[in-house]
Amino acid sequence: MTSMTRWLFVVTILFALLSACSLRESSVNTLDQLQLSVVFQAAKRQLLTDTRQRLLKWYDNTDRVYYGLKGPVKTLIIGTASEASQDTSTQRQLDFRRDGRVQREKYSDGNSEFVLLYQYSGAGVLQEYEWHVNNEKQGRIVFEYYPDGKLKNIQQQGYSRSDVSNLQFSYQLTGTGWFEISKPREAVDLPGYAQYLSDETLVWSNKRSINNDLGALYYLYPHDKVISSSVRYAYTDAMVGVGGYRYAHYLNGQLQSIKSFSGHNNTLFHTTDYRYNEIGLLVSEIKRVTGSSLFNSAINEEVEYGYDTIDEYGNWLRRQRRYSNNGSQSKLVYQVRSLRYYSD
Repeated sequence: MTSMTRWLFVVTILFALLSACSLRESSVNTLDQLQLSVVFQAAKRQLLTDTRQRLLKWYDNTDRVYYGLKGPVKTLIIGTASEASQDTSTQRQLDFRRDGRVQREKYSDGNSEFVLLYQYSGAGVLQEYEWHVNNEKQGRIVFEYYPDGKLKNIQQQGYSRSDVSNLQFSYQLTGTGWFEISKPREAVDLPGYAQYLSDETLVWSNKRSINNDLGALYYLYPHDKVISSSVRYAYTDAMVGVGGYRYAHYLNGQLQSIKSFSGHNNTLFHTTDYRYNEIGLLVSEIKRVTGSSLFNSAINEEVEYGYDTIDEYGNWLRRQRRYSNNGSQSKLVYQVRSLRYYSD
């Protein structure tokens, strides 16, 4: 399943879960050099347990990879932290199944509580999710699949019977893989296109498809506001994207770069590069503008990360994020989170 999370088109609410008393807490002590060496060795082994196939799904927000997590995570509690206060109040909580898929998200803004509940088949395929506000069900999203397992339809069912919308999917085989085409029921909306290689590696998308959301571990938004892309030789095995975004990956499957191209002349507009350390933690995001766009503006941006606390699985618990753009003074922000794991 390659598309299930790419268009969670109603809910921008983000969520999670309350902890269970039987869970193991991650260590929150800053590691000394000896401990760090031991942790890095264990984390390297853990990184190897994630297949390339899984790491390629950095855009799937129902998978722990989306949050940059490794190991048998059961609960992720994301706190807030700022330059001044380093406040660690809970902002978002997520509860994971044993297979690493999200099963419950919870968020509270102080006045209302929002909850998402996910349902999967026995094989781990997402079937639907529903959202609640203050314990009242507001609607659900239902996923339908073709016999070969590819996504066929996403249906949004709102509070009233008339509040229903659909996103329908079709596929075109190419010489190297396939194109996925998503068409909203509302004719005014343009189709979404995403190109995959035969091993499910995402290599291109238009400015309406997968690009709406990166993994939660990233900070920069490398995409443009205005649609500037198209396809040539549509619905043939020579189908190819023009403009839009091209994606590159490291050998292990982690995202390496995103390049934005103009849909008018297919020239490069800007590139965002991603770098990781030896245990797979993100250390920098660098966006460089090399061209121009008639409808979009972009600036050079850079984010650097430093890690203060890492647990035995190689997951960070406290990190520093330093952002700068066009040579401006950088801003340092602290981020904190806590993790609990399945014990067996």
